[in-house]
This record gives sequence, structure tokens and C-alpha cells, in this order.
Amino acid sequence: MDNEMSPTEESHRAEEETRRELELALWQEQVFWLQKSRATWIVEEDRNTRFFHLSTLKRQRFNCILGLKNSEGHWIFDETKLRGMVVSFFKTLYHAELGVSPWLPKGFTALSASTYTGLERPIARDEIIQAIKSMGNLKAPGKDSYHPVDQTLRQSFVSHIT
Repeated sequence: MDNEMSPTEESHRAEEETRRELELALWQEQVFWLQKSRATWIVEEDRNTRFFHLSTLKRQRFNCILGLKNSEGHWIFDETKLRGMVVSFFKTLYHAELGVSPWLPKGFTALSASTYTGLERPIARDEIIQAIKSMGNLKAPGKDSYHPVDQTLRQSFVSHIT
């Protein structure tokens, strides 16, 4: 009888298994819709379409912060209190004493004189151009797999420097 589970244990394990299956199904659905939306976005590009407007509206709703947890762990939804919490957080953040972070190794050494000299020297135009050209693209490629907006901005920036 050691191998047999009580009805409570059995139902608990069944519930855990069902939860895992549900989480997996929800994750798979999320991936499906993400892939489908990406495919539609590539086809539609940034044209002024219904899809573009709906995806923008959805993103705006998703980016909205409705509430925050305060220091006691309670959710705050009042807009005035939320503003106060945010202001207080950033005041504390930017007035905090800067010390050595605990994640740095104990043997952290100071920068050498040559490193300081390298950091303080003027930046050459060639370095800027090389850095801009090596930057990764931030948007999905179009039908031709090029990133026209990114390339245009980079060329414009490089032409201002040279």
C-alpha cells in the first residue's frame, strides 16, 4: 500500500499536471499569435492598414500601468498616489550613495593609466562610422530582407559626420 496514493494526494498531483498542461497550452498559444502577427507585420510592413492600427492600439493598452506595489506589498491604483510613488522612487534612486556593487569581485582593480588615457582621448570619425555601421537592426526586415529605415538613418548620420 506504500505505492498507492491517497485520494487527496492523487487529486493534488492531477491538479498540478493539469496546471502544467494549461501553462504549456497558453505559452504555445502566445507563441503562435506572436509568430502570426510577425508574419502579418512583414507582409503589411508599416503601411497605414487596419492591422497596423489595431496592433498599435493593443500595444498602447498593454503598456499602460494600472497599479504598483508599495513598500509594504500593497497594490496602489490611485493615480495621485502612483505619481507620488514614482517620484519618490526616482528621488531615492538618484540620491543614493554610489558604492562598490556586491557583485563585483573582491579583487577588482582600478583602471590603469593607459586605460584612462584611452577613455579620455577624442573619438575619431572613423570609429563613429564603424560603430554605426555595426549596429544591429531594431525592426523586422521587409519583404526584401532589408531594413530601409535603419539604413536611411545610418547613411544620413554618417553623411553629417563626414
